[in-house]
Amino acid sequence: MPIIGVRVDAPNPYSDMKNVIRTLSLAVELSKLYFDVYFFTKNEASYEYIKSQGFNVFNISTLLKIKKEHPKPQLDIGEDHVEIMKLFEKHGVNNMLVDLPNASTEYYKTYRPHLKRMIQIEDHLKFKTFSNVIINGSLSSNNLEYPEVPKQIILQGSSFCLLDHDLIDSQPKKLKKFVKDLFLLVRDHDRFNASSLIVKTLLKSDSTKNFRIHLICTKLFKHMEEIHKISQNHSQVILHNEPGNILQLIHDCDIGITNDLFTIHRLLSSGVPTISFVLPYEYSNVDDLKTGNLKKIDKDIEKIWEQKYIGMVIEEDGFENIILKKVNKLLESYTMRSTLSDRGIKALDGKGPLRVANELKKIIKD
Repeated sequence: MPIIGVRVDAPNPYSDMKNVIRTLSLAVELSKLYFDVYFFTKNEASYEYIKSQGFNVFNISTLLKIKKEHPKPQLDIGEDHVEIMKLFEKHGVNNMLVDLPNASTEYYKTYRPHLKRMIQIEDHLKFKTFSNVIINGSLSSNNLEYPEVPKQIILQGSSFCLLDHDLIDSQPKKLKKFVKDLFLLVRDHDRFNASSLIVKTLLKSDSTKNFRIHLICTKLFKHMEEIHKISQNHSQVILHNEPGNILQLIHDCDIGITNDLFTIHRLLSSGVPTISFVLPYEYSNVDDLKTGNLKKIDKDIEKIWEQKYIGMVIEEDGFENIILKKVNKLLESYTMRSTLSDRGIKALDGKGPLRVANELKKIIKD
């Protein structure tokens, strides 16, 4: 029976559990193929969540390096690899699946000589690694060209997208004739207060006065006072603070607005017509959204979305007017919403974990 370890952390244990969710989804399918799966994490929240799902999990927070000198670059995750390798060896782990968004090339160089295989889940092309397998199921991944590495296998494209396990067997969404509920989530705890800007824009329009705005937030939101005030003054704005079943909430909504890639994938797989927008870390305030101060790389991301799939991406100029225009188009046209829903389901059918597990079974035979 092959053994595989999973090294995963929740970048933010309060809200961003996507890495844990997608590795668990894959682990379920690997278990069906008679793999023994062991999880290793340094986050208490991810440890407890994985444990609640019935998998073997080890908290390695005590095996982190104590930094006595100047901090190393931010991509260094600070592990004591000697002690962690002892833990791997104790449980017979020589195949390791890694889903760490902040891991550097040094991480892979350090562990690769000690393991038979390293499998890397990666959303973006950041650096050259010597992993045996790279998994990138993002919608835009086919536009990326990975550096050639001998014998490296790349599972690339939306058919390998790792999402919640519940989406594997989910039924296609039945669209309502009229829009009643709108889903809104801004990533990274909305540090620039884009949620308030979007909600206020929607509330100004007569076309949106009859539907509910479901605003997803976390306890780390930077502008909760303003958001609460808007909600108190407008009954159609409903706050969801770290909802337990976000998939159900997604399924119940008729339109989605978000700049979070994992949430975009969830919305599309659920058949929810989706409007995405760009909100990079580098922008100092929300005024940059209004003026269209987008960098070239972000414009390229927009083109990928617009040309390949949804065609409902926010353009550069006049953020407030454009987003309202996009929403109104969806409100007015059931045909357009139906088309976008079908495109989303076709692009992301939710069965990525099953496909990836079957590919890994071919690769890992011991």
